Amino acid sequence: EVIMFFRRRIVNKDQLVDLAYNFIEENGYESLNEVNLAKKTHISKKTIREIASLEEIKRLVFHKANEFYNRSLEEALKMSIPMKNVTLNSIIFASKHKNLFLFLIHMFATHTQEEYNFMNITNNTFENTVKELYGLSEEASKNYVTVMSVYTFGLCLLSANSNGSLNISSYASKLFDLSYAMCKTYYEHPELMNPKFDKEILFRDLVKSIAIDKAKKDEC
Repeated sequence: EVIMFFRRRIVNKDQLVDLAYNFIEENGYESLNEVNLAKKTHISKKTIREIASLEEIKRLVFHKANEFYNRSLEEALKMSIPMKNVTLNSIIFASKHKNLFLFLIHMFATHTQEEYNFMNITNNTFENTVKELYGLSEEASKNYVTVMSVYTFGLCLLSANSNGSLNISSYASKLFDLSYAMCKTYYEHPELMNPKFDKEILFRDLVKSIAIDKAKKDEC
């Protein structure tokens, strides 16, 4: 392993990754390059290359940031509505650690999922938790987590780009409604997991039932 001196102390790959991690947290991933990292660490670009390539540094920073993000969600899994609280915790993380969150999204979006599998371990844990807690099938649990994940990332991106102006607490009841609606729907209609099932029929029946109920109430 290449070891270099930096301000009278030893700099190795792990320390360089920590410096790059802090740099992204402070300045954003767009500013991370050899020139800026060299200025930040006060060592030459040549020395940085001898320790690790910029791509390797980014990869290691990604895994470090991803572990930090997943740890921030662990407590949410222990709550009664885990995915709702995971979403809220994710929004808070994106707000407090904007640059790290945007870096995670960027690396996930620009590389293969096998190489940068953002939230995969956590999602597997979510699926098992939802399956056990709500009595849903394995396929329904996957669908539940997928829908909530899409909603989560949308809110997280809003949060990361809102400069603190997003009212996080206002989304709590909406997240409860979404979680409840999906659990109830998947539990009462397991046929939805069949890819050949015509979902529009179920929706039309629902609209028809609502219209009949409304007509009965109007008559009264």
